[in-house]
Amino acid sequence: MTTKTKKIIAREGLMLICFIAPLAIYALIYFFFLHDSYYADGIYGTLQALVLFGYPLYLLIRFIIWAIKTLRNK
Repeated sequence: MTTKTKKIIAREGLMLICFIAPLAIYALIYFFFLHDSYYADGIYGTLQALVLFGYPLYLLIRFIIWAIKTLRNK
């Protein structure tokens, strides 16, 4: 993959994250704070949320770091 292609993927991916991130944050807030019946168990709910959202969040952070490094290179 050429550097130009990597920069296009990084730029478009970051723009996509900027549009989707607020929707995902609102959904998580609704899911954890307004929808009490499912996550009422405290520690169990926190561990389950960590398992469900931990690895995708890790991948998202890795993509953001890769994109920033890619766009900084000349």
